[in-house]
Amino acid sequence: MDTIGERLRHARETANERLGTKYMMTQSELADQLGVTQGYIYKLETNANKRGSVDVTKLMNAAEYLKCSFLWLAKGLGKMEADDGLLIDELAQNNGQPFYDLETIGSEHAEPEMTLTLPSSLVNRVSSNGFYTLVSDNGVNARASAGDLVLVDPSTEVRVGDFVLARVADKSLPIVRRIVERMTEGQSGYTLKSLNDEFADRPLGKISDLIGVVLEFRSFAREECSYKERLSPATKNVVRLVR
Repeated sequence: MDTIGERLRHARETANERLGTKYMMTQSELADQLGVTQGYIYKLETNANKRGSVDVTKLMNAAEYLKCSFLWLAKGLGKMEADDGLLIDELAQNNGQPFYDLETIGSEHAEPEMTLTLPSSLVNRVSSNGFYTLVSDNGVNARASAGDLVLVDPSTEVRVGDFVLARVADKSLPIVRRIVERMTEGQSGYTLKSLNDEFADRPLGKISDLIGVVLEFRSFAREECSYKERLSPATKNVVRLVR
């Protein structure tokens, strides 16, 4: 089972064995428990939204209700019946950096869905404006895939070579890309560079389109966090962006 959809369907169809019930759980029954529609569950199980954002909260709730491992459901790690309750407790506890859905970023009255604990190495590097959100597509899947968590700090000074969260004109959700100098002859500016050949590079329209610098990639496939690469000596000499 290579996808979240395949694992979710298997967990739903076998949940009665773990819950001690007689009949196989239906998509509608699971949808009722998660507060979504049956069509939403159908799309998840058939991977119809595989390039969209993944709702981590609903995925955690599904794992809890289906009595299966969240790590297994999200990334296929370990066994379905494994107990990873400590991880879910860490994600759901009410201290640390806020987590915002991509659709609410920038909204004046947005409320965080949950908070996440910072790694100790980042505690003194993140401003009070820092927040967690999700990677919206696979444009940097050499580093992170759609649905992985990222820590973004709008107050960190942006430098060429950083990974950033930015808005682009033809995307409804912000994207994570590496920011580089624009190389087109006769033009100055910056480009949001993809690490995946299936996604085109995009020019940065204006500085205000930058939401913040990505300080941490947190994939459920890794026990330890990975961080943005240190800039090479040559890169450190380029002109810094002014916000």
